Amino acid sequence: MVNVDLQQINNRINDFVSQPENARLKAGTGSFSTPFRGTLFGHKGIAEVNACLQKQRSIDVLWLGSNPNCPESVANILENTGGPGCFPDFQQQLRSGHLSEQGWDPINNPQRGWRTYAMVLDGTSNLSRVIMANSIPWGSSRTEEFLGPLANQDRELVSRLLEFSDELVAEIVSMLRPRLLIVPKSLAENKTIRELLPTYSLLKSNVRESVDLPVPAGNKRFHCYSGHYECEPLALKVPALFVPHPSGIQLTVDSRRQFVEALQKVVTSLMS
Repeated sequence: MVNVDLQQINNRINDFVSQPENARLKAGTGSFSTPFRGTLFGHKGIAEVNACLQKQRSIDVLWLGSNPNCPESVANILENTGGPGCFPDFQQQLRSGHLSEQGWDPINNPQRGWRTYAMVLDGTSNLSRVIMANSIPWGSSRTEEFLGPLANQDRELVSRLLEFSDELVAEIVSMLRPRLLIVPKSLAENKTIRELLPTYSLLKSNVRESVDLPVPAGNKRFHCYSGHYECEPLALKVPALFVPHPSGIQLTVDSRRQFVEALQKVVTSLMS
């Protein structure tokens, strides 16, 4: 039986920022840097979730978000004052034994555009087997607001953190074994990632189909792409769906109903 321990994910982040060449990231590494958000199998504790994964070995859906919405993370890294910044909070989070930072749960307590995607998932999956994890442990609301300015200051550091992010995502996927990945298109199309690490596994390169989701208000269309996430070293190949970021989903009641119904068909097909 394969041993599963999600605490390894958090420990890897700690080890990465503790390396001298990556020490600049430490001040921008806080409790928000632990990738997961919400609960899994109805549990908040890592030990309980590990036990469930040991028995069930897979989840329904993993939403791979971009990065934490924390401007303080970006400011501390870019200013590079040498102080501890957010890092004591990260260490406290590691000691807590909690799967994710306490607070926002985008799957079970969604806000704004997340409500639309929660409706999609509620009709296609068991929500207790759905969770979100950020792909990059540092950053503000928009990935490029972090990667772009930091790359202007230290391209080699950004290349290393992207390689680390790629490895971290592969480890998360290998532990959770989701039936479906959902990825924001903004992450899969990010220009800095494409420039500095074109082999990044989440880039929208393995696309097999483009889907237009009709919305009754005017001629507006939302585009999504289906494909697969593949990580050769771990022999992973998982269906993937690249969708608009939740912040860009603003719909009327009727529009939301049509959007949800159309996307549910896509999700059901990919998970079958």
